[in-house]
Amino acid sequence: MKRICYVLKASFLAVALCILLTGMASAHTIAPQQSQGVAHTLRAHDTSVYIWATSVNVHTCASTTCELVGQISTTTVTDVCQAQGETVTAEGYTNNWWSQIVGPGGIRGWVSNIYIRGDAYIAGVPTC
Repeated sequence: MKRICYVLKASFLAVALCILLTGMASAHTIAPQQSQGVAHTLRAHDTSVYIWATSVNVHTCASTTCELVGQISTTTVTDVCQAQGETVTAEGYTNNWWSQIVGPGGIRGWVSNIYIRGDAYIAGVPTC
């Protein structure tokens, strides 16, 4: 009888661990995104940031020479990740950090961190 109890306990723990790991994997992925030729997935740790300027250009990559996706103004967006790109000088600042964002209406692309409230490298936002 003890052996059956040990087997049941071990089986229960294995099933519980499997459910936990499966739940963690599926909770981590929210929605797919395509940018700069590399698939990226929005994750549970993506950070909300504030775009403080008006008519901020959103690009397909971390450079002003990349295709323009659209513009956004003074709004909160989801900052997926950040990477170093073209150095930009604007509004009295110079910075080469860019953030991959998802904004109102589903606009997706890259904006210079100059236009995001915070430091040159945005705290809490992972590097791409």
